Amino acid sequence: GIKNVVATSGTALSANQVSLLKNHASNVILVFDADAAGQAAVDRGYDLLLEQGMNVRVLSLPEGHDPDSYIRECGAEPFLLLVKQAVPFMEYFIEKNIRKGDISTGAGRVSVVNAVLPLLSAIKNSVERSEAVRHLSERVGVEDKALLTELRKNMSQKDSHISKNS
Repeated sequence: GIKNVVATSGTALSANQVSLLKNHASNVILVFDADAAGQAAVDRGYDLLLEQGMNVRVLSLPEGHDPDSYIRECGAEPFLLLVKQAVPFMEYFIEKNIRKGDISTGAGRVSVVNAVLPLLSAIKNSVERSEAVRHLSERVGVEDKALLTELRKNMSQKDSHISKNS
C-alpha cells in the first residue's frame, strides 16, 4: 500500500541509482534500518543526493526496525504518518552530532559545529543553508553570526583548495 518507493538492495545507494532517481523525483526521503549501518547509509546517500541538487529528508525508524518490519508490525498508515514527520537531512545530521557530543561545554559545542560545518558549506541553496544555520544555532546555543563567520571561512578555504587543485 506504499507507492513511489525505491529499494537500494542493501545499504548502498549508488551514484547510478541517484541519477536514475533524479529523472523521476527531486524530493527524496531516506529510510534505512535503525542500526549503525543504516545510519551510515543515510549519510553516504545524502552526499550523492546533494551532488544532484535533490531535496533530502530523513525518516528515522524506532530502534530494531527496518522499513519492512515496521510496516508488517505497525501497518502502512502509521508508517505514512512517520513519512510526513521526516526531517530535513541537515536537521537529522545536527541532532545526530548533538547526541554524540556534549553541548553543555564550550569544547563540545565547538566539536558539534566543526562536524556540521563541512556539510553546511556544501549546500548550494542559500535559503536551505540559512535554515540549517538557524537550527544549529538554536540547538547548540551558539550565535548565528559566529556560525556564519565560521561557515564563510570554511567555504573560502574550500574554494581556495579547489582553485589550487584546478
